[in-house]
Amino acid sequence: MLLLLISLAAINKARSFPGWWALLPTLGASLLIFSSPQSWINKNVLSNRLLVWFGLISFPLYLWHWPLFAFARIFYGPKPPSIVLLSLIGVSILLAWGTYQFIEKPIRHGNQNPLVTKKLAVALILVGIAGLTIFKLDGIPSRFNSNEQSIASLQWKASYNNTDACKSRYPSEQYCLLSNDDKNPTAAIIGDSHANHFFWGLSEFYKAKGGNLINMGYGACGPFMGLDRSEIGPNGYLNCYKKMKPIFDVIKQDKNIKTVFLAFHHDEYFYPNAKLVDVSGELNNVAQEDLLVTSLKKTIRTLSSSGKEVVLIYDLPNLYVDTGTHLKKCFYANLLHINTGCSQEEIQFHDDLLKYKAIVEQLEKETDVKVFDTQKYISGNFPINAQNEWTYRDYQHLTMKGSLFFTDKYRW
Repeated sequence: MLLLLISLAAINKARSFPGWWALLPTLGASLLIFSSPQSWINKNVLSNRLLVWFGLISFPLYLWHWPLFAFARIFYGPKPPSIVLLSLIGVSILLAWGTYQFIEKPIRHGNQNPLVTKKLAVALILVGIAGLTIFKLDGIPSRFNSNEQSIASLQWKASYNNTDACKSRYPSEQYCLLSNDDKNPTAAIIGDSHANHFFWGLSEFYKAKGGNLINMGYGACGPFMGLDRSEIGPNGYLNCYKKMKPIFDVIKQDKNIKTVFLAFHHDEYFYPNAKLVDVSGELNNVAQEDLLVTSLKKTIRTLSSSGKEVVLIYDLPNLYVDTGTHLKKCFYANLLHINTGCSQEEIQFHDDLLKYKAIVEQLEKETDVKVFDTQKYISGNFPINAQNEWTYRDYQHLTMKGSLFFTDKYRW
């Protein structure tokens, strides 16, 4: 029991799980089972009638709570109201009891006709075949109406981030994409998730002129030479310096790469929890903006001295409303005839580019960097275009449609 309690207290998002940490709850559960029904905890605690009842419905409870909580997060966003979550726990328990009572028990203890088992086996095979078919077809778009297709367009597929062919050749795990996996790159775009979402439009531009673009980088890690981020991200320590240095080294050494595009989330690195650290140890006491400027200058000058043309893609502003949550919420609200006041007028841009603008202007004055100005294209195109298609997929990232918008706007 102590091992289980330690697991509850110690295992969190920062831990590598599953992994060695999984031994704690696994070993704890095993010891409880091996300790026999007469051990004190088993006899006096786990034999409680209420706990035994929950044990009987535990598997259908696990199955039911998952979709209910998933739809709650689709509807309300990452943090649904507590009253909603408590209500769903109650609904999950009720559905689990019904599943146990009217499905599981009759199958397990009812008619022992061998045909029941055969029918279940055939049904399971058919479900497997249907699932495999849908997977191979990459879904069935025709089953969605226009609203559902709009929601689907907000999804950023895993294949939009990397390919195995790219990762096998280059030192980048999270974002690693080539316009053509069979050719050497002639241009590169590096940075965080914003470099990743600009890749697709820029890739089409390069393919049209016979070039080959590579995208390398990591989420929350800007193209900042010599800088690290010391805070913990959703997947553990960010380790930006360790992740980005091999990428810089590859790009500097590759003579085929003539142009390097830099892109990063414009205000991510000004957040109070964005603890930037100069790995050289020379600038630890300066403001975050100074660290950024110094690092970007170093990045641009180092790449320029390697014979690269360096271009900064000017970032797009954040939205007040998370469009991913907003559009889904509107769709389901309309489906359930709930008036949420959803309207395009609710969606406004933040005026949050002031610090970023100052940095870009300084870089233009003091380095050879070129700047691709995205700002002149915002009106009428972002976050929703003239065809009523979403070009933002959440409060800061582009949809595929938004990325491809820039294909014929680039000039390099």
